[in-house]
Amino acid sequence: MKKVKLLFLILLPLLCSFQYNMGAMWQIFDPCKALATPYGGGSGTLASPYLICHATHFQNIESNQAAYYTMMTNIDLSTISYTPITAFSGNLNGNGKTISNLVLLDAGTGTKSLGLIISIGSGAVLTGFTLAAPSVQLTNTNVAIHKIGTLAATSAGALSYITIAGGLVTAKSSGTNVSAGGLVGSSTGTIDNVTVNGGFTLTSWDKNTTTTAGIGGVAGYSSGNISNITLSTITVDADYYPSNNNYTGGVVGYMLNSSINNVTATSVTVQGGTHTSIIAGYILSTTTKSFNSLTVTSSTLNAYRLGGIWIGQASVTSGTFTNFSSSSNNVIKTSDWQGTLSCGVARATSGTWSSLSVSDCTITVGNFSNGSNYGGIIAVIENSTFQDSTITNLTVNITNGSGVGGIIGNSINSAVTKITATNIIINGNSNTHNCSPGIMSAARGTLDYLDINGATVTCGSVVGGITGTLAYYFGSTTLKRSRLRGTVTLTGVNQVGAVVGMINNSPASNSPIIQDIHAGDVIANTTTFITLTATDATNGKIGGAFGYLVGATINIARVYTIATITGNGSAGEFIGEIDSGSPPTITSANNFYSSEGVALAAVGAGTDPGNITARTKTEISTSLSTNMPAFNTANWNIVTANTSPVLIIP
Repeated sequence: MKKVKLLFLILLPLLCSFQYNMGAMWQIFDPCKALATPYGGGSGTLASPYLICHATHFQNIESNQAAYYTMMTNIDLSTISYTPITAFSGNLNGNGKTISNLVLLDAGTGTKSLGLIISIGSGAVLTGFTLAAPSVQLTNTNVAIHKIGTLAATSAGALSYITIAGGLVTAKSSGTNVSAGGLVGSSTGTIDNVTVNGGFTLTSWDKNTTTTAGIGGVAGYSSGNISNITLSTITVDADYYPSNNNYTGGVVGYMLNSSINNVTATSVTVQGGTHTSIIAGYILSTTTKSFNSLTVTSSTLNAYRLGGIWIGQASVTSGTFTNFSSSSNNVIKTSDWQGTLSCGVARATSGTWSSLSVSDCTITVGNFSNGSNYGGIIAVIENSTFQDSTITNLTVNITNGSGVGGIIGNSINSAVTKITATNIIINGNSNTHNCSPGIMSAARGTLDYLDINGATVTCGSVVGGITGTLAYYFGSTTLKRSRLRGTVTLTGVNQVGAVVGMINNSPASNSPIIQDIHAGDVIANTTTFITLTATDATNGKIGGAFGYLVGATINIARVYTIATITGNGSAGEFIGEIDSGSPPTITSANNFYSSEGVALAAVGAGTDPGNITARTKTEISTSLSTNMPAFNTANWNIVTANTSPVLIIP
């Protein structure tokens, strides 16, 4: 026993020394030397990147702008007096770390570019880090700011897996060509897998009435592709003069010859000038591009002039836009400038649009007399194809202005097919004109397979169940294989119809075709009428199918309507009024209307074109295929007696 005690006393000093030296050895083999300079280790190569273990190491990137770097610890920039790195063309691996306390405040004048890094060059790669609550501000309104962002003023590199967690960017400017972004001001490179959340706020004022500006929660301007973006609880506030060319988006303000894909935005608020959106304010491309999977939920868009939840305006020479979703969003018009607003896209000037879905959206338009073109999915579409899409539970509250469509505001030279609209509510008054739960106005092109189920519309003059105005001065349009069903109430001052409010077919070369249309239901021997009301005391121009027809040649075939009509003056079961001063030549074949209720003439005023036949409820419900044989050969499926015609959509 004495020998054991003696051995312990001999070894005790050695054990203590070993423990002390192990601590020293750990310091020797620790790869990150926080106190080392200029970096915590490495040689700046791909095989041996410089190690960033302290804010000073990060600042020293300035000395080796083309090297490889790996962040080994979280970086707190408040521990040094940080100055933005002027340029970077190397590789920065954030290694999942966080950069905190980036505070850049510039109250000076002149041209400004501001960010953690001023310029990221072509070939640079930055990935895998978080900027926690950055604060980047230019506070002098006389600054001719050009570029500002939390990470960089400009980037031509590849940015990926970066998070902006809270913080703010503030840019006040009197300059032109301004780009302000949550991540970068201007990007010509790629941006992928970026998240902006945590109450981040981008605020930009512009006092120059001739400026062109791009403002975005990720990038103000981008000519590089953007993909896999997540926005949550952020605000982009561009308080601009509405006469300026200002492009504002929750993701990007202005995109040029590039695409944006796979975006999810939740609880985002955006306010902007001429082109405003929760995702992309303006997209311009002269090359073929694809845009896929844009999703926006529970967000609010405040637009001075032109605004859409997904896109403000898209002008793409050849492009595809698919799988967009908008739910529980609000769109608000905030000025008296002529406006174009949508729960989806404000203006689409080309391309193929498909699989777009809008639900539970509200558009609010104040007492602005200059407002026009409001659409549930697309406000204005030109030279495009639009197909296979739905809208459910749309409410439009409008106290002045004109042009409201539950599906589209204004369709010009476009092919629109296989669109379903359910529960469309338009709350207007006598000061709001040209309204429809379907398409407000259509000129040139085709409308095919439109299914509108349930609507309540109160408006001024020109109210139509499927379209408000057809072929108005612009060219011939074909409307076919469509239906208006469910509980539908349409109220207007005059020119009210269950199918079309007004067909103004001028010049004479225009020849619209309307065929295979069904308005109203007969199911299980129960008739569901479309309810039509014209409030004009003397001349309502109200018809069970068409309110008012004027112009050259109109072809109407296989149109069937069941409507209850209340109105004074020109009221007819099928056509309200055919203009006497410029009467159209109407070719009519196999057209029908319900004779139930108050019996009116088929045509309220004007010459009956013929081939418009009344049918009782019994005739419709018990012998539908016999009394209306034309429907059996026009893509309508009459299955059994007591069943309303069902449109077969291929």
